[in-house]
Amino acid sequence: MGAIVGERAQAVLNTYETLYPKWGDAVVQVASDLIMRLPSIRLAEAAGTHQPVYMYLFTYRSNSIYQNYGSAHAMELPFVFGTVDEPETIAFTGRDPIRHELAEKMMDAWVAFARTGNPTASNAPVWQVYDAVSRQTMEFGPHSRVVSDPLGEQRKIWGGVMPPTEKAWKVMLAN
Repeated sequence: MGAIVGERAQAVLNTYETLYPKWGDAVVQVASDLIMRLPSIRLAEAAGTHQPVYMYLFTYRSNSIYQNYGSAHAMELPFVFGTVDEPETIAFTGRDPIRHELAEKMMDAWVAFARTGNPTASNAPVWQVYDAVSRQTMEFGPHSRVVSDPLGEQRKIWGGVMPPTEKAWKVMLAN
């Protein structure tokens, strides 16, 4: 962590350990934020200075009987493409009864975006443009809604260090 955030390393770890008391969960969240979520936020901030950007956070958690996938990377894809009843999808996402409703919401949003450039679908909350101040983000999950700066405490603790430097990647991959 020191190679990535320097003197703030312990503060970063403390924040995640407080939010995720199980060490494994904290480690997964640190890695997920570092590799996926925070670079996506940086990209949205940069692109948002030139064009409208819409962010979403997928919070559905798999209840697969095969393995605890949680809300793994790419978990949303079967919902976007409407394949939540395929056997290989069920092995990944599980059989949560909300999966059909959630798939409909996601497909509606993606179709609205393809048609109009705005993902706000009919019968859905207004999905506002993302910016670095309000950070309006659509949360897709058990309670789909627009939220401001989701997981903001995690985002803020990094202090703007994103993406990691080449040296930091080498240190992370070596350990």
